[in-house]
Amino acid sequence: MKSGIETKSYLKQFVLNVLFGPLGLFYSSKLYGIVFSVTIIPTILAFGFGIIVDWPISIIIGFASVSDYNRQRNLRRFKYKNAKPVN
Repeated sequence: MKSGIETKSYLKQFVLNVLFGPLGLFYSSKLYGIVFSVTIIPTILAFGFGIIVDWPISIIIGFASVSDYNRQRNLRRFKYKNAKPVN
């Protein structure tokens, strides 16, 4: 039985980022996924090193966004457990 509040996996995030680069960020954060997916195209076309720069940065951002997501979920779980019943 699953609880109502699920956390996200660091391993899944890492695999998705390694395989798909910035597109893997959509697993943990839609905003970061959009931003990095849009910015990698011009950096590849203009400078040619977008993959070398943006790919590792997207992995780091992926770990940070999974951590932030899980922290927010744990805070909600804690607030729900400690809520006082209304009489």
